[in-house]
Amino acid sequence: MAQDTTIRPSSKIVQKILNKYEIRCVFCEQVFRVEHIDEHERDCRVPKCSNPLCRVVLNPSKQRRVPKNAGYACSEVCKLATMFQGELAATEKSPPLATFDKFLRAVKLESDSQGLSHLVESSSPPEVLSMANSGSAGGMHPALYGINEFVWDTETASPSVMFFAENRVALLNDAAFVYKNVFGSVGFMGGSQYWEIIIDSMTQNELKVGVSKERSKTGEGAFCDGVGGYAYYGLGELRHGENTVSVKYGKKFRKSGIIGVYLNMDQGTLSFSLNGESFGPAFKDKELEKGPIYPAVALLRVSGIILVTGKPIPAYFNS
Repeated sequence: MAQDTTIRPSSKIVQKILNKYEIRCVFCEQVFRVEHIDEHERDCRVPKCSNPLCRVVLNPSKQRRVPKNAGYACSEVCKLATMFQGELAATEKSPPLATFDKFLRAVKLESDSQGLSHLVESSSPPEVLSMANSGSAGGMHPALYGINEFVWDTETASPSVMFFAENRVALLNDAAFVYKNVFGSVGFMGGSQYWEIIIDSMTQNELKVGVSKERSKTGEGAFCDGVGGYAYYGLGELRHGENTVSVKYGKKFRKSGIIGVYLNMDQGTLSFSLNGESFGPAFKDKELEKGPIYPAVALLRVSGIILVTGKPIPAYFNS
């Protein structure tokens, strides 16, 4: 008589016991409880950007292969971020700054030998970048309404700041305890704008993220110290026209995080989010209805940021 080898469903008691255990996903190798692993793996098998700070679903026609079998990235910025993450993992005993310096020198060496355009392709349409990088004779950038494709402006930034990836990555390694600013290449004249600032783990001091009504010539001294500057400070505070007086806002951030910046010039409001959590309007001011208004970040000592533009405004800002 043949033996019955059918695997019968476990009892509820056994199932409850199993659900307390954890198992590793075969796709991303993250650990989940048994009761959640099936649902996770169904979603995880969809190809996503290898950059853990991004993880958007990949467009096969635009994805970029990351060297050393590190998967695929949705953009050159995410490709570089993933490559650097691999360098960090491979050199655990080295300080992050030393590893980052080595990585950047390797990237620069490759760009010098092959040309930066070969190494880094912009994810923005050429006509948008052309408009963003060119101003009128008086230095005023074209009026932009609802178009937030831009890069960092190297002309008005502090000379201490280094730029990479089509001026979307800004890095500072400076001994002086003085804030160094970077400003957007366009001044918004109206409408609603949204962009994100990804903070690199090399960052050692709190940043100030926001907008400015003007761009200083030296790029030094936090932009929000003046009356035309509005910022979300990494200490969980707001700064506007002051460097000591503050208002509590949001949560603290320093070595990591994605800062969402939402400027609504129709309502004169500036709002922020941290890792997808919105904190509501930080500022409401008639001056925020008048352009030009430039995206701005104040960096201190050892800092690194990645600029992300062109994304739709998250629904939580309008709820």
